[in-house]
Amino acid sequence: MALRSCRWRRGRRRVGARFRRGPADSGFTLVELVLATFISGLVIAVVSAALSFSLRLWERNQYRNPSAGPQLLDLLTLQIGSFYPFPVRFEDGQRALFIGTANSLLLATGYSVRALSQGAPVLARYLYVEAEQRIYYAEMPLDPYHPERIKEFIGASPGAGVGGAVRFFAVEAVQWGFGFWDPEAEDYSRQWENPTALPIQVRVTGVWGENTPAWARLITLGFLFPEGNQVQ
Repeated sequence: MALRSCRWRRGRRRVGARFRRGPADSGFTLVELVLATFISGLVIAVVSAALSFSLRLWERNQYRNPSAGPQLLDLLTLQIGSFYPFPVRFEDGQRALFIGTANSLLLATGYSVRALSQGAPVLARYLYVEAEQRIYYAEMPLDPYHPERIKEFIGASPGAGVGGAVRFFAVEAVQWGFGFWDPEAEDYSRQWENPTALPIQVRVTGVWGENTPAWARLITLGFLFPEGNQVQ
């Protein structure tokens, strides 16, 4: 009887031991949890570093290749293509508003950057300041009966600030220049102030950023409305 009782107690202890070890065997140990946490933290750190590097690289590329530059060039193309040859009378005579130099351009156009002015002629002015590496743009409604306002617009400086009569918008560019095709000289001129004739084509050249290639665009004057591109 004593032998049978002893066997029964030993069997009970073995069953209890198996029952107690079961949940421990099927879970995670502290070492495994620490190892998993370390690996997860390492992966997050690597991904964060790669993402931060990509963002910095993208920001530098955005700075070197400003998106506003090509947009300004497209605006210039549409404005030259929509040249408005309405004559304005000054003290020295009547002339169409198209005045160009190597780093500036003033023209009357039917295309405006302001939505409210679409369809009405405006004066558009481009001025490149090499020392600042900036292209300044400004526009105003064309009023041929008040030439004094046009003179004020032509003589306005971008350095006048926000309080000036003319508001300029600036776009960065390492280089920017104009050339005007003269059919008599059969070459591009760096200046155009002929009140009785207009250039056939305008050449715009420039470089947007330090490490970007140079570009050039040829724009035919009044190509959107060729039948109206005549000096009156």
